[in-house]
Amino acid sequence: MTNDAELRARRLILFAVAAIIGGVALAWGLFLVREALEIVYLSAILSLGCHPVVQWIEHQRIGRRRAPRWLAILLLYAALLVVVVLTLGIILPPLAAQTTDLTARLPQYIDQLQRWLTSHRILLHPITLEQIVENGPNPNEAVTGLLGAVNHAAGLVLTGFTVLLLSFYMLLDGEAMFEGFLRWLPAEARNAWMRMGEDA
Repeated sequence: MTNDAELRARRLILFAVAAIIGGVALAWGLFLVREALEIVYLSAILSLGCHPVVQWIEHQRIGRRRAPRWLAILLLYAALLVVVVLTLGIILPPLAAQTTDLTARLPQYIDQLQRWLTSHRILLHPITLEQIVENGPNPNEAVTGLLGAVNHAAGLVLTGFTVLLLSFYMLLDGEAMFEGFLRWLPAEARNAWMRMGEDA
């Protein structure tokens, strides 16, 4: 009897150790692919948000036929692109004008700031532009920083394109993917998941 109890205790300990190792490995694996999971998550949220609009466009008649789903998605994307372009067209010209104005007045602002700092004895004497350039960052560091910023911007553009492409696929074949997912579930859990899918 004690041998059976010892054997059960050993199995329980081995199971606990294996569960801990498996949990840590799973957490580490999820951590390593977190950026890809973020892209999938953003795509799923975008496709869920666009789904009612795509359905509405899809049910509109073009002549005698309904619009195909892929056309409805492309029309929605085109409308979103027009909104983004118009928004940038409204925001960027005043921003460019204000930036140009700031650049023209920057020496005056720096001079006023230095006078205020020296009058309050925070700065002992004014600093010239040549001194700022001499003590500024190394040109190599500036180029490295600029290249890093360009790389980051290119990554954001590529991520945005991937999110749009993946959400297009989810909108196009989302129902088939969900039905495929349901086939893997036990029969008693399918109804609950189907209700959640219909609600979403």
